Amino acid sequence: MEILFAIKSLNAVGGGAERVLAEISNGLAERGHCVSILTYDLPHGNSFYPLHRSINRIDLGIGNTEGSSTIFETLQRIISLRRTVVQANPDVVVGFMHSMFIPLGLALLGTKFPVIASEHIGVEHYRSHPYERLLLQLTPYITKKTTVISEKLRNGFNAPLRNHMVVIPNPVSVPEDNRNGRIKSGSTRKRILSVGRLVPQKDHQTLIEAYAMLADEFREWDLRIFGDGELRPQLETQVKTLGLEERIQLATTTPNVTEEYLYAQLFVNSSLYESFGLATAEAMTYRLPVVGFADCAGTNELIKHNHNGILVQGAHRAKVLADGMRHLMSSSELRQSLGNAGPSSMAAFSTEKICCQWEELLEKESS
Repeated sequence: MEILFAIKSLNAVGGGAERVLAEISNGLAERGHCVSILTYDLPHGNSFYPLHRSINRIDLGIGNTEGSSTIFETLQRIISLRRTVVQANPDVVVGFMHSMFIPLGLALLGTKFPVIASEHIGVEHYRSHPYERLLLQLTPYITKKTTVISEKLRNGFNAPLRNHMVVIPNPVSVPEDNRNGRIKSGSTRKRILSVGRLVPQKDHQTLIEAYAMLADEFREWDLRIFGDGELRPQLETQVKTLGLEERIQLATTTPNVTEEYLYAQLFVNSSLYESFGLATAEAMTYRLPVVGFADCAGTNELIKHNHNGILVQGAHRAKVLADGMRHLMSSSELRQSLGNAGPSSMAAFSTEKICCQWEELLEKESS
């Protein structure tokens, strides 16, 4: 099958959707499908996440991929998308994120090419983006199907959108040789890990505040946050004001956080909401116990309280998060018990199983 995936950018610092696209594309390429990926990136760049050697990159080089596009750029992109897809002549086209599947669907109106929209954010995002919410209503009319990554995510949308959606979770995979326990470093210090964009949704401010409540009590524990985003200056100021520059590290996004999962003893997700919580799922496959909020969509579907992690709730977010962290930081036995339950909890999201679901959908909609 000739499959063309499309996404705004693969060269910029990657997020969850970009990583999922790379994972699915690689998996389908390994199964023998002819896979191409179309982006607005400048030609000859390097993908932030590694791609299978057989995958063909098509980079249009139109507009700024790291910011909002102008009306003129959008029109240029729609015209170029139509021309490029017609030339490529795939069996099916998949647009990742609304920034791609909306213009892609419009560009291919009246053509023979079936378009699949792949949505990776929840309705919470659209509540504060009315223009995007309006455009999203076009999806059932310009695409064949929309994939979403959980049933809860699907249920958050209105009936016309919901009836157009099919659930395919994100793939979660870890090399087999990285699943056999924590790395023992020469340091006596322990690590709390958090991975996610530095944006309001992830609420790292609350995580830093919670850690500050515990810093004196647990002097051997440090906090490492991996991510990039608009809130970096504010978070750096918060850390400095608390006098915890030596204990809290705000590191940049990395395409391979394997060693961080292996060196850490605890993973914390402080998000207000998640569509899936890919980093949380990955942490579980590395046998890390996890802490998150019970009212956080996405997180509460992955964490089973007192089985593979802890869910906290309460009006004072920082305090209840600190209490949950304290509970695990105080007991290596509990950390090991909850961590050991992680891999089996994530077995349903293996890359092999998720690629089978994608393959089935693409074959059905391209026929």
